[in-house]
Amino acid sequence: MPQKERKVILKVNLNIQNKLAGFLSLFFVCFLFLNCIHSSVSANPVGISGVGLTPAIINLTPAKNQQSISSSIRVSNLTSQVITLKPGVQDFKALNDLGNLSYFSPNYNLPHDLGSRMTFDQNNLTIPANSSVIFNFNIVNLSSLAAGGHYGILDFKLVPNKNSSANLAINQVIGTLVFLDTYSGGTFYLNLVTPVLPYINYSWPSRINAIFINSGNSLDTPSGILGITYSKDQQLYKSLININGSYILPASSRLFSFNLPNHKTPFWPTEYKLSIKYRHQYQTKFSNYTTNFWIINPLFIILVILLIIVLILFSVTISKKFKKRYINNKG
Repeated sequence: MPQKERKVILKVNLNIQNKLAGFLSLFFVCFLFLNCIHSSVSANPVGISGVGLTPAIINLTPAKNQQSISSSIRVSNLTSQVITLKPGVQDFKALNDLGNLSYFSPNYNLPHDLGSRMTFDQNNLTIPANSSVIFNFNIVNLSSLAAGGHYGILDFKLVPNKNSSANLAINQVIGTLVFLDTYSGGTFYLNLVTPVLPYINYSWPSRINAIFINSGNSLDTPSGILGITYSKDQQLYKSLININGSYILPASSRLFSFNLPNHKTPFWPTEYKLSIKYRHQYQTKFSNYTTNFWIINPLFIILVILLIIVLILFSVTISKKFKKRYINNKG
């Protein structure tokens, strides 16, 4: 290649390299600048909101012939601004067996209504910055309550304040669940939905789901023990039921899930025993549920099918040989 052409090509390559380096430098500077802006915004959030209620759950039991009962909640303002909350009441019911709740307006005629009987004197609650106040409420007309458990939620909704610079969620509602058991007439019936496991399983189950039904008219907190044994009562798994003290509302169910430890699926069919001892909160003796279940490995099933096929083919072959020999002997 001539020397002039080589110099031209070299000069063009240097120009391209210089432009590329300049572009990369500009991109790197812009990246650092945007990153610094993002870091400064993320590191200094403005107006962190927070409202706390203590306690989150209130349990009440009135005395005999008591017509009203009072209680209180500590409401804390964890922000740097003065806030105003509007108290309200709602009834609720179990939405599903996972413990989720469905809220609705109080209805005096519902068998477990409590919201329509909850009263308070303050229409709005103003709380100074970084402080807390005590909110008092009453439950009246106790003699009109049906026997058993009643429940409602005392909630608080933020009242918009145009002069506040705090970044508070306007539509946020928080509340305390209030439960009340009448002095007498409460009934407690706890049942386990069966079967808990299929009789035949093709692999070791990763979890067991036990569903309990509260057939009584009162709030219930079940307890008990779940265990799995095999081969002459050797303990394989054991766990307490409802260690968190979860409630089951009247005429509803609740699922309790147990994650089982890893256990190799045996090759040969193996029988296991599931035992569940459970009781409601006022029951002295446990109710017992015991059942056997089998683990059958799919590989074992495949082997059995193959053996059957082999036996059938062998039988057909032998039958043909005997038939051919019979025909030859007869001829």
